[in-house]
Amino acid sequence: MHQHIRKPWRAFLFYLLVGLLGILTLYPMLIDVLPDQLDTLGVESPLPIEALALASLVNPLLLLIVALIVGHFLSHRVGLHSFVYDKDRYGKPFLSRFISTLTFSIPLGILVGILILILDYAFQPFLPDVLHLTNNATFSFADVSQRLLYGGIVEELLLRFGLMTLLVFLLWKLFARKQTRPTAIIMWVSITLAALLFGLGHYSATALVTDVTPLIFIRMILLNGLGGMIYGFLFWKKGLESAMVAHMMTHVTFLVAILIT
Repeated sequence: MHQHIRKPWRAFLFYLLVGLLGILTLYPMLIDVLPDQLDTLGVESPLPIEALALASLVNPLLLLIVALIVGHFLSHRVGLHSFVYDKDRYGKPFLSRFISTLTFSIPLGILVGILILILDYAFQPFLPDVLHLTNNATFSFADVSQRLLYGGIVEELLLRFGLMTLLVFLLWKLFARKQTRPTAIIMWVSITLAALLFGLGHYSATALVTDVTPLIFIRMILLNGLGGMIYGFLFWKKGLESAMVAHMMTHVTFLVAILIT
C-alpha cells in the first residue's frame, strides 16, 4: 500500500510566515545599533533610521526564502525531516512525534547554553571590555523575542534546513552518489561546515566592536560553532523542530543566567 504524498506548500508558507515574524524581531535592535554603526563608519544615512532598519531586513528575508526553497525540495531527499513538513507531505501526526523528542532537545539545549557560558567565562580575563559578559547582558521583551524567534527558529531554518541540507546534498552527489542516502561521514562533515560558517558569519559584527585578534577569532568560532554541532545532530537524528527547541533552550539558559547575575 503506497503512502499518499502531497506537495507540502502549506508547510513552506507556514515557515515563511514564522520566519518573517522572527526577522521582524531584529527591527528594535537595528534601530538601536545602526546610528552607532553609521558613526563608526563616518557616513550619513540617506534614509531615516526607521526606513534604513526596515531596508536592512530585506537581506535576511531573501536568505530565508532561499533556505526554505532548498529545504523544501532537498531535505526529504537526503533523509532529513521536519515534523511540520511530514504532517503536510505525508499526513504523519505532528504533536506526538514532536513531544517524544523533547526529552532530547530540551536538556541538550540547556547543556549547550551552560557550556557556552562556562567557555565564555574562561575567556573573560583575556577580552576587551566591550566583550565582557556584563556589557552584553540585556533582558527585554524585544531581546527575548529576538533570541527565541530569530535565534531559535530563523537561524535553524537558515543554517540547518537550508545550508546544512544543501551541503549534505552536494557532498552526497559529489562523493557518494552510488549510495541510496548520504553516509554518516557526509552528515557530520555537513554539520561541522554549517557550524563553522555560522561562526564565521559573526566576523563582521565582532569587527565592528573590537579588533579581531586570534584569541577573539577562536572564541567567536568556538562559542558559535558548539551549538551548531548539537543542533545539526538533532536535525539529523530527531528533526528540524528538535533543533529549534534546543536552540531556544540555549537562549533560555542565557536569559536565566542574566536574571541571576
